[in-house]
Amino acid sequence: MAIIDLTISALKKLNPPSLNNTYYVTDNGRESEWKCTSLTGNPPGENTTDNILIGDHGAKFVRIYSGGVNILWFKTTRNTWTDAIQKAVNVSDEIYFPYGTYQVSRTITISGNKRLFGSGTITREKTANGFFEFLKITGSDTNVKIEGLTFYEDINPDIAEDDFFTVNFGSDSITYETTR
Repeated sequence: MAIIDLTISALKKLNPPSLNNTYYVTDNGRESEWKCTSLTGNPPGENTTDNILIGDHGAKFVRIYSGGVNILWFKTTRNTWTDAIQKAVNVSDEIYFPYGTYQVSRTITISGNKRLFGSGTITREKTANGFFEFLKITGSDTNVKIEGLTFYEDINPDIAEDDFFTVNFGSDSITYETTR
């Protein structure tokens, strides 16, 4: 079994890929390992999710990872950070935000049992209209943890930290360790 370094574009063009190899994507910010799980029978096109890639010749590749997903995997030239964050929280219970700034233009909805962690800063997109909470936490079993992230509201820097979140649940907990 070999580990082969290549870009996402080159991975999509492999014909045929090997089921025995691990492919390491080297695109900046999207580095990760992929495995081919099927050689044919899949309609070519866009990723079906950000952890599944269908190649130009119908091969199906699945991202190999353990633990949390990296938010950078979900950002493309065709979507916003808001879209990327929402996609990540929809597919994983742990979302890692490396150091950097992630501008959002609307509220991100999160169900229970999530952990958002890292050293990133989530801030309002400059063109966003009006006030909105960064996170809306829903469900009866929340258990949401936010660790090490900075939330910055540049329209009103004196806003109370609790006003960054809307929580719609009974008595379950949200814990956070943020900086301002």
